[in-house]
Amino acid sequence: MVKKPNVGLQRRRRVPPASGRVRLREQFRSYARTVILEAGEDVMGDQGLHAARMEEVAQKARVAVGTIYNLIGDRDALVSEILKLRHEQLLLLLHQTLEAVRSKEFREQAEACLAALLGYAREHRRFYRMALESERGPACAHRRASQESQAKVRAVFQELVNRGIRAGVLRASVKELGPVLLIGMVREVIMLDLESEHPSTPRERVAEVLGMFIEGAGVK
Repeated sequence: MVKKPNVGLQRRRRVPPASGRVRLREQFRSYARTVILEAGEDVMGDQGLHAARMEEVAQKARVAVGTIYNLIGDRDALVSEILKLRHEQLLLLLHQTLEAVRSKEFREQAEACLAALLGYAREHRRFYRMALESERGPACAHRRASQESQAKVRAVFQELVNRGIRAGVLRASVKELGPVLLIGMVREVIMLDLESEHPSTPRERVAEVLGMFIEGAGVK
């Protein structure tokens, strides 16, 4: 009598096809990268780009140090990846905000744009500390990337100022310096917030900044 094959046993022994194993491996790599970037932002944002140790990042992410080097690279590569991710998110947020308020009065557009920037900086304080340190540090790949990202943020503020000029709210003479001055005011407010234990609400900060900017650059 021929015994029937044990189907249940065969099923237990079945291994995933090669394509399935590749997908699982890629999913793990993607998850590990996300965890490492979050851990790097936490550790480096608190301790500084150069003071933080890769071993502490690995411990925070619960991976081996070698995993960081295999998936991302060295310290500079890790910093670059974190800054790239957050800057892309910030720029997308600003562009979406500007587009969403296009039909509103200039002051409402400016309030929405500044509130979005302040809100993002408060939500990602460690990233902002990293960005500031990167911009002012020695020449390296992530410093150049940070400066390029800041230029893109200034371009958003340039569009905002241009809208104010077209609406007749701002003087045409502030076309060049207006974006630089406005974003400079916002950056100083963010730095003040980072140092303050009880910062004002974003709405209060935005009102103060816009009051001074529009009063100084507005049409008389």
